[in-house]
Amino acid sequence: MISDFDNSILLADAVSNANLPKEIAQDLASRLHSKEKKAAHSETDQGSSRSKLLRAMHDATDDNGMLSIASLADELSKLGFVETSPDYLIGQAEIEGMLLRHDSNSWTWLQQSS
Repeated sequence: MISDFDNSILLADAVSNANLPKEIAQDLASRLHSKEKKAAHSETDQGSSRSKLLRAMHDATDDNGMLSIASLADELSKLGFVETSPDYLIGQAEIEGMLLRHDSNSWTWLQQSS
C-alpha cells in the first residue's frame, strides 16, 4: 500500500502506526482512556471539595456576618476536614477578594455566594 503525505508529521504518524502491533495499540488506547477518566473524576472531586469548603466557611459565619478562625476550625472538624488549615482557607479567601479582615481574629464577606 502506497500513500502520500502532505507533511513530515503525518508521515511519521503513519509509519509509527504501521509499525505498532495492534495489541499494544489497543493496550495504550485503553490505558490512555482510563487515565483520562481518572483525571476527569479527580477534577470533579476537587470542585466538590472546594464547594464543601466554601459552604463550611459560610456555615462558620455568625449572624453578624463575621468569620473567625476558631469557628471555621470547628466547622471543618465537624465535616472531617482535619488536614485543612482554617488559616490557609481564610488567607486564600482574602487573596481572592472574598473576605476582608475586620480585626486580628475576624473577617467579613465582601461578596455573597450563590
